[in-house]
Amino acid sequence: MWSEERIATTRAAIEAALERHTGGPAWLARFEGVDPGFAEELRAFVLAGGKRFRPLLLAQAWATLRGESPASEEAMLDVAVAVELFHAFLLIHDDIMDQADVRRHRPTLRARLQARWGGHRGEGDHLAIVLGDVCFALAVEVLNQVEAPPHQVRALISAMLGYAAQTGMGQLLDLVHGIAAPGTVEAAAIERCYDLKTARYTIECPLKLGAILGGASLETLAGLERFSRALGVAYQLADDLIGIEGDPDEKSGASDFEQGRQTFLLAETLARVEEPARGWLLGRFGRGLLPPEERARLVQLYHASGAVEAVHAHIKRLSGQAAAAAAALRPAEQALLTQLITRLVPGREEPPVPC
Repeated sequence: MWSEERIATTRAAIEAALERHTGGPAWLARFEGVDPGFAEELRAFVLAGGKRFRPLLLAQAWATLRGESPASEEAMLDVAVAVELFHAFLLIHDDIMDQADVRRHRPTLRARLQARWGGHRGEGDHLAIVLGDVCFALAVEVLNQVEAPPHQVRALISAMLGYAAQTGMGQLLDLVHGIAAPGTVEAAAIERCYDLKTARYTIECPLKLGAILGGASLETLAGLERFSRALGVAYQLADDLIGIEGDPDEKSGASDFEQGRQTFLLAETLARVEEPARGWLLGRFGRGLLPPEERARLVQLYHASGAVEAVHAHIKRLSGQAAAAAAALRPAEQALLTQLITRLVPGREEPPVPC
């Protein structure tokens, strides 16, 4: 288990690597011939805070999931930069789809580009789409230049491209579910979306890239896939329950319902309730903020239907699957993965740690 001091030291090293990669001549050379302000804006977005959960997870995997010929710490930090650029690319496009103007209490990239270069409304989105694509290309370029054996570099690039495709498929599913009529998307389809959008990108990607750098065996990599996919879905299910159990002012299943997001919790609820409760839910889904009394009724229906208990039971099953996958690995590897289960799916008394 890493101490808080070691985590803080590693986070500082990751921040320094990000500043170095996004502030050097190679970064600026990629923007030759265009307004240097684009390089400045993308750099500012990448460096604008964040918990660095994914690169920190990668660093812990590199240090723990070891095999033959582990890569250097410098190589690990370069891959951490690539992972954070990949994350930034997805956030940029996410903000466009959500038409969000604020992220982390700051203007989003689309909003900043609109203010700086946009004439007609929407040009900030067009610029952000392209700059997001550039950000992903730069992430792959960083991987291609990592000082590691050629077979590791090929494996790193192949893995990141695979996760980019899988995350895109998950986003497609999410968008299709958003278009579908409420109550027509089954829980299994929503779970598949959670697997692709959360488990692969947030958990499996940094763990597997770190393990590749550490020289982990194929058996370990396969165990990580089983672990990550179970834990990632369990984490998303636990996240959906925030506000349903605990502080109602937090991001919650109620706000998901108000925003028209089809969640596993909602699918389980609709499968269990009858009229007139079902009609009441369908009539208010995605219609914006509910009055306090209607929000209270929504939460009551989630509980009374048995859906909340069903979600908890599924989280417990998935956490057990993750624990079983971890138990098949070496003791040091088990310790890291068990700590991750406790952190991301802590139990009913406290919410999961945000990623």
